[in-house]
Amino acid sequence: MKKKTAEDIIRQYKSGYREFKSFTVDPPGNFAKNRLAGIIFEGANLMGATFERAILERASFSAANLRGANFKGANLAKANLKGADFRGAVMRGVDLSGADLRWANLEGVDLTGSIIASANFEGANLKNACLKNTDPGKWWWKAKLADAKMDGTILPDGTVFSQPFLEGADEFIRDSVGLAEPDEPAAPDYKKADRLYYEGLGDIASIQAQIQSGVPLTHPKVQDLIKKASKKFTEAMEVSDANWPRFADCQKHAANLMADMKAQASK
Repeated sequence: MKKKTAEDIIRQYKSGYREFKSFTVDPPGNFAKNRLAGIIFEGANLMGATFERAILERASFSAANLRGANFKGANLAKANLKGADFRGAVMRGVDLSGADLRWANLEGVDLTGSIIASANFEGANLKNACLKNTDPGKWWWKAKLADAKMDGTILPDGTVFSQPFLEGADEFIRDSVGLAEPDEPAAPDYKKADRLYYEGLGDIASIQAQIQSGVPLTHPKVQDLIKKASKKFTEAMEVSDANWPRFADCQKHAANLMADMKAQASK
């Protein structure tokens, strides 16, 4: 994985460069109070980075490894956070208005005092997350929470819902889904394919983080992550078709993962 320091990225951003896909920031960098609107950190490894009070409007952190990062007081309005891993991150007082958090991993994250109006939490992992005193806007009851994992989540009104309760409330948070006739082929499920794709990118970010920390590619933990990611990409292609915009990227990631597995098996 390509490496850059926070200082390098800030300097290049100020000169007009915006795209830092799949980079590892090493050592964990300090972006606090910097204006980085529209920056692209897709698939980047930003473990432990500091973004406190940074301006990150419309930034893209999709499938980024943000474990332990500090976003306290940051502006992430309309940011693309699909599939990002926020476990252990500091997220108090963050502006997430209009942010896309589909399939993001926010397990156990404290979002106290954050602005979540119009944010999309569809399929996100909000298990044991705290949204106490957040500003959900006027339409929280219409929030996009389909397939969200919310066991033990504290929602803005302070009520603790459990996953079984939510699963029984399809008419409240989910669109009804009709069952296909048994003798008819299933239509492409682009929504499921997108979810699997971003989860797979998250696994790749975890693989890169393990390798960066000195864990060899041959380690069982890394090999297990490779298998999981490969399975997700394969399933994503199976439930979609060539019209899915991410089909080619999915093929490439799956092929690269399989090549890594075969290379290790032959040693």
